[in-house]
Amino acid sequence: MTVSIDYTARRKAAMAACRELGLETILIFAPGSSPGMNTQAQGYMSYLAGWDAIDTPSVLVLRAGLRPWLLVASHHKWMMASETLEGVDIAWGTGAQFAAEIATTLAPGGEDGAPIGICGWDEMPARVWREIETVLADRQPIDVAPSLAALRRVKDAAQIALHEKGAALCDRMFAGLAEMHVAGRLTHDIKAEMELVARREGVEYVGAWMTAGDSPDYSRYYAPENHQVARAGEYLLGGVMLVMDGVWAHAVRSFHVGPFDGRRGEIQDAVVDFQRRVVDAMVPGRDLAHVISEAYGRLDDLYRGVGMKDVRMLRLGHGLGCSYSEPGVSEPFPPSFQGLEDVAPGTEAVILEPGMVFEIHPIFMFEGGGAAVGDMVLIEDEGARFLTAFPRSLRALRG
Repeated sequence: MTVSIDYTARRKAAMAACRELGLETILIFAPGSSPGMNTQAQGYMSYLAGWDAIDTPSVLVLRAGLRPWLLVASHHKWMMASETLEGVDIAWGTGAQFAAEIATTLAPGGEDGAPIGICGWDEMPARVWREIETVLADRQPIDVAPSLAALRRVKDAAQIALHEKGAALCDRMFAGLAEMHVAGRLTHDIKAEMELVARREGVEYVGAWMTAGDSPDYSRYYAPENHQVARAGEYLLGGVMLVMDGVWAHAVRSFHVGPFDGRRGEIQDAVVDFQRRVVDAMVPGRDLAHVISEAYGRLDDLYRGVGMKDVRMLRLGHGLGCSYSEPGVSEPFPPSFQGLEDVAPGTEAVILEPGMVFEIHPIFMFEGGGAAVGDMVLIEDEGARFLTAFPRSLRALRG
């Protein structure tokens, strides 16, 4: 299935939103997708241009009445952009030349001292920012990220189709794990085999975390920390996340190496029920903060019901889109291992609308056990629909 996104229409909408701020020029900085979950700036570039420089910075300049201008950091990336993008003027420069190219492009428009919109400056290298700051000495920079984030809240049909495609790929990754012989294998080896499923589909980015043991401890992402051994009679918890055509997909599941006792199954089922109640409450017109507050209000009952002690929940969820944590819809969720009181003061209300996409992933690790589930959900007219479908109950793996 080929999915076509109208980036020209997105850029027109972005310019219209920024004109309301008195802006005729917007500069978008992005680091590429290599930082994975730890970049939000790349999401704006993916949304507006469908461009991902992977491991090098890029700058997109939108100006009223002119073609979009993209600056990349090497000749190789210039070749890549020239092959994959249409309707965009592309330039390249390395080192100091990269910053100088930005200055040269922006300077002609700055004679009248008009303000300029900037997005992604919190991820911009100091060298680049100094050069831009010099050439913009007489122009007020205005952060346009909130205006652009508002355009991304509700996904169009093309982006929803990509989320669905990514969700199906997450399901396939877990289905592959379900067929593996894992006992005695290092977790980084298991993860690598899972990630290969996505890499063969040509995704721009794929990552996974995994933790194993009788008491799973935390989400382990990297090879130096993924030297646990999957052992019979113990847990194997994991999450997968990937980027396909600039759009994120994500899911979390709990497994057990070999048979497990009834209590472990009951704890997982209780967490799955907790997640289902959150998703059932996500109906259009509701304030997301109220849904989250209700969920946190049920945590003590969950802990008492299954006898979990000294436990904290990883972040209940977040928005998904062109960023792992989609700006404009993720903010009402408390940070990981924190409570409702830790939501940033002044966070704007998010009223649920059809077309919004979220990841709801209650994850618990505690002495003597663990339980985790995470799914992509799409808000539709009648409520939220699960996009990921792999079974959510605790699943026994073969030794």
